[in-house]
Amino acid sequence: MMNSSWCVVHKIAWVLVFIGAINWGLIGFFDLNLVHAILGGIGLGASNTPERVVYALVGLAALFSCTCGMCKMCKGGKK
Repeated sequence: MMNSSWCVVHKIAWVLVFIGAINWGLIGFFDLNLVHAILGGIGLGASNTPERVVYALVGLAALFSCTCGMCKMCKGGKK
């Protein structure tokens, strides 16, 4: 669950990871890729840039989430 002492960046990362987890669950259980369903028609030619951006952001958010509680803002520090 999202911790109220996390900084804004970690909260955003948590939301992105949650969206990614829901999408993978939908793919696994129902063969429904929600990101593709929403952004699939927006692609530029053969490459679907908006969809790839969402996947990249979710991946980066997952990596960044590994540092929850380690940044100064999450510990109550100041910039």
